[in-house]
Amino acid sequence: MTVLKSFSIFIVLTIPLLGMAQSAGIERPSAFDKLEQKFEVEEVSTVQLDAFQEKGKEKLNEFISYINLIVDEDTDVLFKEQAIMMATDLFLSEESVIKSYNTTTKEFESNPLKNYLQNLLSADHPLNVLSIEEIKTLDNAESDSYKWRLSFNQSISQGTEKLPKLVITMNVVLKKKIKYFGEEKKEVWEVFLSDMESINFAL
Repeated sequence: MTVLKSFSIFIVLTIPLLGMAQSAGIERPSAFDKLEQKFEVEEVSTVQLDAFQEKGKEKLNEFISYINLIVDEDTDVLFKEQAIMMATDLFLSEESVIKSYNTTTKEFESNPLKNYLQNLLSADHPLNVLSIEEIKTLDNAESDSYKWRLSFNQSISQGTEKLPKLVITMNVVLKKKIKYFGEEKKEVWEVFLSDMESINFAL
């Protein structure tokens, strides 16, 4: 593995850890306090919803980055295991259902997130994403959560064989969660990826 590639992997895996330092009681600047207060509100404003929807796209991009690290044969095993842990943390549950296309059997299959990520260790194709876009209006069916969907096009190949592009749908959830900031417990709004439930060949 080249020095540049090792450094790139280090950056991808360590940036999310910066937030952990804040919850460990390390002093934070006032900007973080103001942001935290916005996350604590009972109801989310339109402006905040827009920001949370953008956060959903960021988390989906993070998930895709972790997948590409896991399937890259040049990635060290320890980095792969760390990527699996961090990818899992992006989701509402490790039991979230992930629907994917098996390039060996040429069939669609569904697996719990934890199984899907472990199966990637033996996969050999990256998740090449062309674009990410919102495809459903925000749904506030439950008073304590919001749900919407993101879609993205996946371009994959197996050896020299080029497979048709796939259109994949990822469910995203915004809900309240108990978090600890040092010894202080607070209920804050947080974005999670959920089920990847819809996958079809692009027309």
